[in-house]
Amino acid sequence: MWLAAAAAVIAFIGTWSIYQAVRVENVLEQNAQLSAHVTGLEKEKEAIASDVEKQWNALAFVSSPKVEAVALASTERLPNAKASLFVDRETLQMLMMGTGVLPPQEGMVYQLWVRRGDGTLVSLGTFRSYRSGYVNWSFTSPYALAAHESLTVTLEPRGGSRWPTSPVVLASAEAR
Repeated sequence: MWLAAAAAVIAFIGTWSIYQAVRVENVLEQNAQLSAHVTGLEKEKEAIASDVEKQWNALAFVSSPKVEAVALASTERLPNAKASLFVDRETLQMLMMGTGVLPPQEGMVYQLWVRRGDGTLVSLGTFRSYRSGYVNWSFTSPYALAAHESLTVTLEPRGGSRWPTSPVVLASAEAR
């Protein structure tokens, strides 16, 4: 009888140990999943904080009294798009902000052009839009823009082009 009782106790302890080991393993797996989730949330929080900082910097820039805005209107290529180029003529800092600018297909970018007083076209650089169609692109211009110069945006291969290779998708009033 003692032998049967001892065997029952050993079987119970063995079963209990296996059950506890499985529980511990499940808790460790859940802990690893939660840790990965927390890491993802921390990265998301950092990205949001970076976006908020970028937006505050943009707001500070566009609200400066020395910054001028040049409106860029849509064309039939991007009928719902609108953008503004904010220009600090002293520092040559510029900020392009827009909405409705559809993300370009793979391998393509938007390119901003200025038509100088002598008629030559100069690229001011390339940019992409967010999935939502929002543009927030800051850059330093290679030269000072004159008030009468016109601005256009075209869709170009990644890296940009030496001159426009596609129809205009956004244009300032001077370019119309």
